Amino acid sequence: MRGYNVRPSEIEQVLHQHPNVKQAAVVDFMGAHQVRRLACHYESRDGQEIPPADLRAFVSAHAPAYMVPGVFVHHSAFERTDTGKIIRNRLPQPSAIGRNIDRVDEPQTATERQLAEIWRDVLEVRVFARDDDFFDLGGDSLQAMAMLVAIHERFGINLPLESFILEGASLRQIAVRIDSSMTAEGAGEPALLKAGAGGRPLFALHVAGGHLSDYLPMLNAMDNTQQVLGIHPRGMDGQARPDGSIEAMAAHAADVICRHAQPPYRLAGYSFGGVLAFETARALLARGEAVSHLILLDPGVPWQDPLRLGKAVYRAFRDGGEGDGWRAVSRTVPAALGLRDAPQTLEDAHQAAMLRYKPAPLAVENAVLIAATQNPKAAGIEPAWRDLITGGLRVEQIEADHMTLMKPPHIWPVAQIIARELA
Repeated sequence: MRGYNVRPSEIEQVLHQHPNVKQAAVVDFMGAHQVRRLACHYESRDGQEIPPADLRAFVSAHAPAYMVPGVFVHHSAFERTDTGKIIRNRLPQPSAIGRNIDRVDEPQTATERQLAEIWRDVLEVRVFARDDDFFDLGGDSLQAMAMLVAIHERFGINLPLESFILEGASLRQIAVRIDSSMTAEGAGEPALLKAGAGGRPLFALHVAGGHLSDYLPMLNAMDNTQQVLGIHPRGMDGQARPDGSIEAMAAHAADVICRHAQPPYRLAGYSFGGVLAFETARALLARGEAVSHLILLDPGVPWQDPLRLGKAVYRAFRDGGEGDGWRAVSRTVPAALGLRDAPQTLEDAHQAAMLRYKPAPLAVENAVLIAATQNPKAAGIEPAWRDLITGGLRVEQIEADHMTLMKPPHIWPVAQIIARELA
């Protein structure tokens, strides 16, 4: 479902915890726009239909959005075999196509109405209800990005892409997140990337630009018992000013982690996030907190290049021409030299922060580097991090490049290494 493995039995286990669900059977079906969807067929204990919104909310509280059925069908009794098993291939095919939308299902708030205008432009679908899912209406990842851009232009905020997949993508759900972001300051809450089964969470640090979507394939490959929480940067909402140094970002991440978990802490980071995880470990240790695991997923080592500032200027002019090049340089280079505060946008702030970053060694007892052997800079990554992590660094190599390391099929051995480390 949307690129992620879904086991119907896991969803059924959640539904069986509902006090009024007697039996449930989750199956897939082909909906509108040839989009595969999930349907829940169920028997209730009192014989009465349970409001679909109640069932949807119940599953949403225990599972990511891509595991929440879009359709709920009540049965007075299932057709069963002689041994009592539900005959799944005789369950009726649900259809939400061509239904009449009741007025109570139409957009209700000002935010919902503005968001509905965006949906009509992006999806080219005219009729939908508040609880219709963006992806069930035919939206794909490119259209989701177009919606993010339109939301930023309309409301002046940034929503993380992964929230659509993990927290839901209905008109009502997205509007709530827009309204919450417009009143929130910074990013003080971790993002629940994987619910897990309790125990100590693994904290994943954001990549450059603030997003956590690079970790989504990893979640799909990991053991379902491990909880994973993601850390967004300050300024992700487009309201608070972003931090202008890796150290400040790490201090913010440490604040969030300490408020929402108990030590010892488990940290992981990919690319830019690996550098941030390293500095977050330093920030936690400086506070007297314990860090039990530090997992670095092919982090870069840009500080080894003495010409990195000049190369950044060259790339700005090469990619943007004279006019855009000067504007890009004026946003990042003065901040990188410490001559001005951090730029307004996350992307510029993170670029400036990395340009000025100079790491110092740190003693971490349980650290592992998962290196992509086909990364053109692979030869310098391992020795650089061995020099930085003085407590001893284990290195695991994966035959992948930097961009494909976090995607199938390479993410499966990566997830196995992480599971072994955490165990």
